[in-house]
Amino acid sequence: VCDTAHEARVIGGFSRVSHVMHLAGSLSDRLIPFLDWKSDFLPVLRPKVAGCLSLARSFPFVPITLFSSAASMVGSVGQGNYSAANGFL
Repeated sequence: VCDTAHEARVIGGFSRVSHVMHLAGSLSDRLIPFLDWKSDFLPVLRPKVAGCLSLARSFPFVPITLFSSAASMVGSVGQGNYSAANGFL
């Protein structure tokens, strides 16, 4: 749940949670000099960063597995924003 407005409603539906997995991703490929913060970075960062923080806040004592990509270390042409999002995890 990336939209915090729906967070309590969705999480409140579970009686017991033993483990949480975070799988989120979005792409907006563009070379770094042409990346725009609002239209290229935020849509790619938000699912990973906001999702991770939301899960950590909602399930403080539950193990959370965060799925990332090797893109944070290796990178691909045009995916600087995706690499940064994976680096956060």
